[in-house]
Amino acid sequence: MMKVLGWIVLALGWIGLAAVSRGKMFAWKQWTNGQRVGALVCAAVIVTGFALKA
Repeated sequence: MMKVLGWIVLALGWIGLAAVSRGKMFAWKQWTNGQRVGALVCAAVIVTGFALKA
């Protein structure tokens, strides 16, 4: 059960990161501060997903 939850959390993190970056995921130097904060939150969600999946 935790593994499935981990995959779901991981997917949500990546979807969130894509939404925050608005298609400019690799042009992070052009991001606003709000986008950077959102990306940090999404990164934390992705790390949590990996932890749950393990």
